[in-house]
Amino acid sequence: MELEWPLVSLEPFPLRRNAALERLVRRLEAQALACRRLEIGLKLDPEGYDARAITLPAPTRDVKTLLT
Repeated sequence: MELEWPLVSLEPFPLRRNAALERLVRRLEAQALACRRLEIGLKLDPEGYDARAITLPAPTRDVKTLLT
């Protein structure tokens, strides 16, 4: 997901994160798949990049589990 403008604070981030995870889960369900590893990459303004990855103990399509 690419935003049209940079996030100046973290306040709107949870709303964007939840929407992205819900779309991801719908796409996984449509293909009868589940998430085993969750990765996020953030482009930092003015320059930089931060990447994180979480390996889940079991495949899931549960948004609440992915948020935890």
